[in-house]
Amino acid sequence: MQIPNLRPVFVREQTNKMYSPTAYFLAGWLSSTIFLLFYPLITSSISFYFLKFKNNSIQNYGRWLGVFFI
Repeated sequence: MQIPNLRPVFVREQTNKMYSPTAYFLAGWLSSTIFLLFYPLITSSISFYFLKFKNNSIQNYGRWLGVFFI
C-alpha cells in the first residue's frame, strides 16, 4: 500500500488559513490512533466469536485481545 503525498494539500490549506499545523497534526494523530486501536478490537472480537473456543471466559478473551494488540 502506497502512502499518498499530503504535502500539497497541507500547503494549500495552510495558505488559505483553514487551520493551524497543530490542528492538522492532532487530527492526523487522532484518526490514526483510533484506527490502530479499534481495528484489532473488531477483528479479534469477530474471530473469537467464530472460532468458538471451549473456554469463553473474559480472561480468555483478554488474552486473545492482547495477542492482537501486540
